[in-house]
Amino acid sequence: MKTRLFILFLTLFAFNGVAQNKNIKKHLVESESVVGVWQLVGELRMGEEVKFIPLPNMKIYNEDGTFFLVRMFEKSSFFAITLYGNYEISEDGMIKEYIKGTVLSDPTMVETVSELKYQLEDENNTLSISYKLQKSDKWVSEKWARVLSKINLNKGNIRKEGI
Repeated sequence: MKTRLFILFLTLFAFNGVAQNKNIKKHLVESESVVGVWQLVGELRMGEEVKFIPLPNMKIYNEDGTFFLVRMFEKSSFFAITLYGNYEISEDGMIKEYIKGTVLSDPTMVETVSELKYQLEDENNTLSISYKLQKSDKWVSEKWARVLSKINLNKGNIRKEGI
């Protein structure tokens, strides 16, 4: 009887370990998709050479379909979540951002939907986004660089302009 209970206990323990391993999700920093942590960059053109200048804005796309923007105010080193909401990615290269709230941003953006064209470049470490301004036909383009982690560095995915 003790042997049977021991075998039953051991079997349950083994199945529990296997079940827990299946629940482990890929971490945000391991992502090679839009999911991840991104920093807005500006382009500085000097003749034919283009350099990317990091700006104090970060965008985080979470695996669960939520996103938010963080801005660092340089003079005070103060950080604020300036925009947040949910997003959906479609197969035709579009991201729909459903804006739920803003802080220190345009309050008329709340409860709106932003449609963004996107493209991943540079071994999925650069996110190019284009979108129309509200109440305008003008398109705006942005470049976002994936925030580097040890995982990116170990894969050799370092942007050519350096760190």
